[in-house]
Amino acid sequence: MSSVRPTPFCLPFWATTLTLAGVIVLCGLGSWQLQRLQWKNDLLARIETARTAQPLALDAGTIAPLVDEKDLLIRGTLTGRYLHDHEIFLKPRPMGQKTGAHLVTPFLLSDGRTIIPVLRGWVSDDPDTFIQRPDPTVTIIGTLRHPTQTNSFTPKNLPDQNMWFTLDPAALAVSHNLENVVPLAFYEETKRDDVGWPLPVEAWQTPNNNHLSYAIFWFTMAGILIIMYGLRFIVYGRKPKGETEGAGNGST
Repeated sequence: MSSVRPTPFCLPFWATTLTLAGVIVLCGLGSWQLQRLQWKNDLLARIETARTAQPLALDAGTIAPLVDEKDLLIRGTLTGRYLHDHEIFLKPRPMGQKTGAHLVTPFLLSDGRTIIPVLRGWVSDDPDTFIQRPDPTVTIIGTLRHPTQTNSFTPKNLPDQNMWFTLDPAALAVSHNLENVVPLAFYEETKRDDVGWPLPVEAWQTPNNNHLSYAIFWFTMAGILIIMYGLRFIVYGRKPKGETEGAGNGST
């Protein structure tokens, strides 16, 4: 009777290295999604707070310190008058099956100097559309925030051709020869049923919050990778070669 000397057990270098690297990457992605989850929860809480907060009286003095505030979102009121001669239309802004634009009108505050771009709302791009343009001093309610950021797919504004795709307060000031334009945007929420009033546009769009499911997915992938490695190289890798072959071929 001959005895079979068991071969020393050792883990394969490249399989172990690649598996370890994969687990680190997958766990890193899961941790990143957990960080994003915390950030998204904070953002949603801020949006809900801003949506339900009582509007604050905003003026030039209270607005100036807010220019550099990150993730600005404050519900408030402005008192002044519209500069209708300097209004612009951000296109295209479809609403359902209708095509239209967002009407932006510079708003001169009651101090007589400070100007804030006000997004009055959505209007149809039908040339026969009637738009109400109040002249006297008014007080409007809305949300103060930074203009929406653009991306590589957003067309560039063409002020010389009066073609606007995004709100750029600095470009608006230059093209319309305006001074003291605040680099923020005020989304008016005043809704009137009278004919000709723009439909308000929400200053916030509640974002999806799927980061927890993404995190579970990446951590699950890391766990599956570990299990597969363990089964292949530890559980079955420890069995003698003859034993695994015998189990598959049977005996005669």
